[in-house]
Amino acid sequence: MKRCNNCHINFNTKYRLCPLCQNRLVGSEYDEVFPDNKRSKALVLVMKYILFCSIVVLILSSFIEIYFFGILKYTYLILGILLTNYIIVHFTLKNRKNILSLLGKYGLLLIVISLLWYYWIKSSIIIDYIIPGICICEL
Repeated sequence: MKRCNNCHINFNTKYRLCPLCQNRLVGSEYDEVFPDNKRSKALVLVMKYILFCSIVVLILSSFIEIYFFGILKYTYLILGILLTNYIIVHFTLKNRKNILSLLGKYGLLLIVISLLWYYWIKSSIIIDYIIPGICICEL
């Protein structure tokens, strides 16, 4: 902003002279009134990184499943988990004021997804390791 040393007033203008006293204005022509929102840009970058990692995991899981089993059985479940994870992380970063209740709901959602996964594939690894791991992380 330009400043008049005689009137002690700041002006955001392209003129060289003060509109009040006609003295010379000192300073740069157009300073930004509002600062650059770097925090929002960082959050967008984090969301792009999470989306990229999710797509890589989905591609790798579908490739492994087709290569070893010949059909896509679990990739749809992984797609649902990754989509749910992306949506929850997005809302968690967007609503940072109430992050603890969002994380609690996120943990419950992960437990429900794990139980559905258990009923679908009947693997004891889910009951023995995954669900207790989620509960420990929630604590």
